[in-house]
Amino acid sequence: MCNQFAQVELIQKLKPSITKITFQGISKIIYCILIINLFKMFTLAEVTDLRNKLINQEISLVYASKLYWENHDKNSRSWHSKDWKNRRKEWIKDQCQICQSREHLVVQHLSHPRSFKELRNETIKKYVDLNVNIHDSEFIDYIQDKYEYQPRDLCPNCHNRNPNKRLSKLPIYLCTKCKHEFNKPAHLTISDLIILLDEAPENLNTKDKCFVSKDSYQNKHNISNIKYWLLRNRSQNDHYQSIELEIFISYLNDVIKYLSFEDAITACRECAANFDLNKMDLCSICKKNYKKIDYQTCIDCLPEDTRNRILLQREFNKQQAEISKDLGID
Repeated sequence: MCNQFAQVELIQKLKPSITKITFQGISKIIYCILIINLFKMFTLAEVTDLRNKLINQEISLVYASKLYWENHDKNSRSWHSKDWKNRRKEWIKDQCQICQSREHLVVQHLSHPRSFKELRNETIKKYVDLNVNIHDSEFIDYIQDKYEYQPRDLCPNCHNRNPNKRLSKLPIYLCTKCKHEFNKPAHLTISDLIILLDEAPENLNTKDKCFVSKDSYQNKHNISNIKYWLLRNRSQNDHYQSIELEIFISYLNDVIKYLSFEDAITACRECAANFDLNKMDLCSICKKNYKKIDYQTCIDCLPEDTRNRILLQREFNKQQAEISKDLGID
């Protein structure tokens, strides 16, 4: 790992001189060798060592990130590396664990490293859930500063939502629930909505997008959404270093899990392709037909009445699709 970081510094020092002679015989070969070595994939041991040193605070997050990403080539594939091939030889079984075939065996991963976006959202949400308390006055000030409140009309008698507004009869409003007539509808205040959000978060009034952002986008939000983003921004500001560290360590853990074949099986190419491309595996009963991963059996192994019902539904859907196609309906 340290050698790789030294290569980064070496290539930066040599790059000007190499560029001048890059097309002069042997110098071009040397340049290619340096570039290949610079962008070689991290081995499992190197990623594990990097993760452990980061957890034990032997290196900083900034240094670890720089070391990892400057040696990371997004166009390279881990299964092309020498480290992967050597460990694959020792790990792989002598037959497919799905269909028992012994031909064209590959490492079939059942999960893959999560994206940084996924990890960021998961980590930040955890910190948001740990810091849900916010003072009402702070919340109100934030809303009034960022949003324009457009309250929903309510019946002043029973608080039914959306009373009818009449154009040619007075009083102007009629509540369809309690039949109360009135000229001035009632409205919930921002404080009322905050109380409802705390005491009855599933109340329909908390779902109303009655707040319009004061920026150029003028997006509409409900109070629940506003509170979440306030807490999210506050968590990011208060725990920035901890969040970034946890995200990067989680990413390294996913990479280690992937490189170590922890969540993987030996599969033939056909089973691997069905799993990756179609989300299908072999039926555990007949061992002949492929089925969707979420299903317990293939359609042929279902009870007769269930199978017939599904086949009838498929035929009906097929006929409907053909009729829609003939009528030009997409």
